[in-house]
Amino acid sequence: MTVSEVKPPPSAFRRFLTRLGPFDYTLHNVVAHPLSEIAYLIGLKRLSRFIHDETLPADHDGEH
Repeated sequence: MTVSEVKPPPSAFRRFLTRLGPFDYTLHNVVAHPLSEIAYLIGLKRLSRFIHDETLPADHDGEH
């Protein structure tokens, strides 16, 4: 594993989402996907990726 592959610890928001139990992906799927798509379409690709990734629960493994 290289230094660039080391991921920082999950944010407090992502840890909060993980505690929502069966609803841990609801905010990600219902809110973040549409917002990140809009950001992407208007050229804000970094913001789109941030919105998408920061709304994944902390225990999410792998790429989504």
